[in-house]
Amino acid sequence: MPPLLAMEWVVEFAECPVKQKLSATQLKSAYGRPRKMFDSPSGVKTWVYEKFAVDVKEESVTTVVHFEKDFF
Repeated sequence: MPPLLAMEWVVEFAECPVKQKLSATQLKSAYGRPRKMFDSPSGVKTWVYEKFAVDVKEESVTTVVHFEKDFF
């Protein structure tokens, strides 16, 4: 089961592995520019969209986190 945060029995976010290979270019083509972008020292970039965020490493999406819009 993927990691998730539940508060008062409401799931706030869920982390999911990427099931099919998705490039950063494909993601931007499908969803546009992220609302926020964060770079980590390890080289992983986190892109935050309206209802999900992704980790990008070496131009491939490695992790997807789904959350409710009001979470942030």
